Amino acid sequence: MPVLVVPWLGCNAPEDVGVVGNSPPEAALRAPVIAPIGVPIRLDASAAIDLDGDPLTYTFEFGDGSEALASPSPVVEHTFDHAMLVTVAVRVRDLFNAEAWAEQDIALRADYPSPPDFCDANRPCVVGDECAAGICYANGGGL
Repeated sequence: MPVLVVPWLGCNAPEDVGVVGNSPPEAALRAPVIAPIGVPIRLDASAAIDLDGDPLTYTFEFGDGSEALASPSPVVEHTFDHAMLVTVAVRVRDLFNAEAWAEQDIALRADYPSPPDFCDANRPCVVGDECAAGICYANGGGL
């Protein structure tokens, strides 16, 4: 009987080869819809999941020309230095290099009110999924 030898079945399977039985992760990204310039903005991918229970790593892209940030943590902060509209994204990757992406647009403004008053209990967000402390947040899903 011939023996089938598959050289990549070791610990380091190449990225372009799927792992049988591995499900890709599901990405998620929570970010403010409108944010101030010059202040650290929290980007949160902690709602991302891997159905197999594999640990995840995160690569955040900020959309402002700065270098992407690889992180073992699902939460990072980034400071934007001028007014613009950016699309921030996160790539979520499991142990077997299966990946998923989520993205969210943020309008960065110099004329940001203090305290923020974009929404409240009587005035929901016009753009965004939830209101927290006067700030509208959107929960970007997978691409």
